[in-house]
Order: sequence, then structure tokens, then C-alpha cells
Amino acid sequence: TGGYICGRAAILQGYTTGKSILTVRAKMHTETNGSKKEIIVTEIPYMVSKESIIHKLVEVVKEDRVTGISNITDFSDRDGMRLAIELKRGEDENVIINQLYQFTPLQTSFSMNMIALVHKQPRLLNLRELLVAFKDHRFQANRDSSTCASCHAQAVCSDCHGAKTAMRPSVKLGDRPDRA
Repeated sequence: TGGYICGRAAILQGYTTGKSILTVRAKMHTETNGSKKEIIVTEIPYMVSKESIIHKLVEVVKEDRVTGISNITDFSDRDGMRLAIELKRGEDENVIINQLYQFTPLQTSFSMNMIALVHKQPRLLNLRELLVAFKDHRFQANRDSSTCASCHAQAVCSDCHGAKTAMRPSVKLGDRPDRA
């Protein structure tokens, strides 16, 4: 997963208003392998699977929407993704790349909504408000956790004190435990 976010305006709008639509493209480059040109895909957009890209590529080639592709090979392994799209002779790689962006999931859009619960109410926040709300939440959670831990420690301590007092043989009914 990776790719490029197209344009900075969508990112700026998302950070300032809390809502935007981001366009993400796959990372591709071209290589010349002997006399043949190849388009190599190394990263794909967020929420897109490699299998869906390969399936859509095959479909687009069969429907003749993209006519310059001769072969598709997947060289992906543990080290990373590498999808090789071999071009026919005489085809312009820039035209094919633009067609791939248009007809396949190598270019996708997704929404950016920065919604958070603020005082138990959902609100659309910009980046600054979101960071402040997160900081306040962490402070509250830390305070609640430490308060709960100290209450628990006090309860355990008083339980131990009560057990010690009850175990003393000199305690008589009606006597106060602190005087015994």
C-alpha cells in the first residue's frame, strides 16, 4: 500500500475543514527490457488489492479499452510488490499509463472525514481541533486510570489493615481496633 496523493489542495482542504476527497495513484515507472518497454507498478493505492488490479487489467485488455498491452506478469515476493505490464512495440508508455489510471483501480479516490467524539457528541474537526481533542482525551484517560489505581490501592490497603486487626488476639467485642 502506498502511492501518491494527487494535488496538495485536497490535503490542505482536509486539514483545514476536516473533510475532503483525496485522489491516490499507484507508483509506476518504465523500464526498457531489450527492445520491449515495461511499466512497473511498485506501490498500489490504499484499500486496493493486487488481485483486483490484475483482474481489471485483464478485463480492460480483453475489452480493447487499452490496446497497447501485450503481457502482464506479477513478480511480487516478500521483498515487495512488482507488477510488470509489457507494452507492444511502438506504443507510447505515457498514453498507456494515463489509460491505466482511467480504466483501472491504479487511481482511486477516497473521502477524508475527521470526526471525533467531543464531550460525547460527534463533531467534524480540523487538524488542530482534532489534536487538541486527542490530547484532552489522553489527559482524561490518564487521570481516570491513575485515580482508579489509587482507589484500588487504598481499598486493598484498608482490606489488609482490617484483616490484620481482625487477626490480633487481643481484640474484644466493643473495643476500638486502634486502641487494642
